Amino acid sequence: MSPLKLGTLKPLLSALLLVACGEVVVEDPNGTAGAAGAPSGGGGAPAPLTCDDYADEPGSGDEATLTFRNERDEVIYLVRWAGCPMWGDLYTMEAPSGTNVGPGLFGANCMNPWASGGCTDAHVTAIAPGGAFPLDVGMAVYEEMLMPEDCLGSSGSGGTIACVKHFTPQPGTYVFHGYAATAIEGCDGDMADSCPCAGPAEGYCEASFWSAVPAGEPLTATAAVDYPASLAAELLFE
Repeated sequence: MSPLKLGTLKPLLSALLLVACGEVVVEDPNGTAGAAGAPSGGGGAPAPLTCDDYADEPGSGDEATLTFRNERDEVIYLVRWAGCPMWGDLYTMEAPSGTNVGPGLFGANCMNPWASGGCTDAHVTAIAPGGAFPLDVGMAVYEEMLMPEDCLGSSGSGGTIACVKHFTPQPGTYVFHGYAATAIEGCDGDMADSCPCAGPAEGYCEASFWSAVPAGEPLTATAAVDYPASLAAELLFE
């Protein structure tokens, strides 16, 4: 595996990543030391990073309830792969710092960047006109990092590796974007329940089958929560 150059993935003030005595320091042309990949908005200059600084921060344990509400005169569909993150398929979240990064696939993080796993069936939720579907999602902030390969025991390589770190969410406004479609394809597949393909008369129904893919018109809805005072948002699909 060839070393990843810092400027290739994320130019950071033309930064040069130096690894020495187990510590990582970012130097810019102004001579200001800062944390590589750390979320913006902190006070003062961050301390230089060590390998331990790439470990995930504790989770808050908080969840936001996103209500996908169909205000159209047709059924809308939510499609995701069971066993894989819902991020990108059903929703994305923008943190107060502006970062819009999803979790690592199959739980991968900087301490385990090559985690493996597998998705199972495509999971379809069909929402009738006037219906609503609640979805609980964890309040979690992720940031892309460039970590020295030395932190994984590759001493002497001098390269870096791109990874994702979990940060404890800070108070502020978090913007959620929800995604849906006006149709699905693959309804002739092996379904545990035919309801999503036929479309519910009211409310919503769900089923899983391999062949389902979103089709028709892609839809997007946006809502925000003021964390931690508010943990509920309505995504209105009009």
